[in-house]
Amino acid sequence: MNLIEIYSLEKMSTEKVHCKWFEMNQWKEMYQSYRNMRWTLLRMAYGRADSRISELEKAVAAGEISKDAIRKTANISSNDTSDVFGCFWKEKKEMPLVSVVMSVYNGEKFVAETIESVLNQTYSNIEVIIVDDCSKDGSRQIIEKYQKKDRRVRTILMDQNSNVCVAGNQAFANANGKYVAVIGHDDIWREDKIEKQITFLEEHPDVGICFTWIEVLGENGVTISKEYEQLYHMMNADNYTAENWLRCMILNKSNWACAPSACIRRSVLDKTGYYRYGLVQLQDFDLWLRILNYTSVYVLQEKLTWYRQFSRKGMNLSDLTGDKGKENRLQHECWWIISNAIEQMSDSKFLEVFSEELRWKEAMSHEAVLCEKAFLLWNVGGSLAAPYFIDMLENAECREILEQKYQFTLNDFYALNRQA
Repeated sequence: MNLIEIYSLEKMSTEKVHCKWFEMNQWKEMYQSYRNMRWTLLRMAYGRADSRISELEKAVAAGEISKDAIRKTANISSNDTSDVFGCFWKEKKEMPLVSVVMSVYNGEKFVAETIESVLNQTYSNIEVIIVDDCSKDGSRQIIEKYQKKDRRVRTILMDQNSNVCVAGNQAFANANGKYVAVIGHDDIWREDKIEKQITFLEEHPDVGICFTWIEVLGENGVTISKEYEQLYHMMNADNYTAENWLRCMILNKSNWACAPSACIRRSVLDKTGYYRYGLVQLQDFDLWLRILNYTSVYVLQEKLTWYRQFSRKGMNLSDLTGDKGKENRLQHECWWIISNAIEQMSDSKFLEVFSEELRWKEAMSHEAVLCEKAFLLWNVGGSLAAPYFIDMLENAECREILEQKYQFTLNDFYALNRQA
């Protein structure tokens, strides 16, 4: 029933409406009310007439059922919630500017389709910032054609190829919107993606970033989600707290968020910074960890983004097949990102995120947290964490805590550091 998530969303919402279910004493009565709402939403989604639809509209208008309950239940019950959205979010609302940022490199085959999916959004108050990273094909001509055709399109043409972080940061730096939405030059959005994300973010000002569910799209335009089952399920995740996202992504050394589905508050980007210039394969992973360390996150559980994957070797930046150099770089970037995220995390945030991993459950002081970070880094990266241990052991108080609370001496570290 997802009642806990619904209640949490209601608490964060500007509307401050809680479903009357939560005042009911009997679970059976609560569940029946939820079932009736869900059944009515399914009837709406499939275009079926039903007298209960008008009753549900009245209940929402009277504040007996929240829009958060409507959105969450519709998203997990139907593939297309357009009719539901049109019914319950039909009032006029502010339309803050959204900056859509796109980096392009040799994307002539797909970039027109991508731009069309952006310009055809039901949410019209957008600017589209396209950075061409010195493409060698016909990408620039296509981009410039759209700039002449639609005043919302702005182009930045790089003099030399600098790769994704330089191009992406150029786009971020030139964004004027309250929100920034990211898209690759070969990905596609459903026409209502931005409208639904901005509606949610405007209603929930404490949420700093919003993702959507995805479909995996092949190079020929056919959905191939079944062929990329692991990727598909990973990026169509349930909703968790930012702390749970941080914990899972760090411990699993895995990026669970899809960049072209992201819509970010500009104020959050200003606080966390943009892509790191030294990264080229996991720049998104690093950015997400910094954002999650700062703000709340929400995933709209509706497939509003088509994420392109290629079967041809070398076409996906994440494809490591037969490329030892790329595999090495991926490992180097992953370890730097994870170790930096843990080292930069405040003591209170670390204790909250990794409470289940603490060796000493009563660790509270700064020095005790330094010890816990060292052990966690070793658990995640093995001997790669040795430099952190060596620096930490220069602190006399840390050495004392290790001996007294962890029964871990210098000799224990020397033995530990013999591992490969």
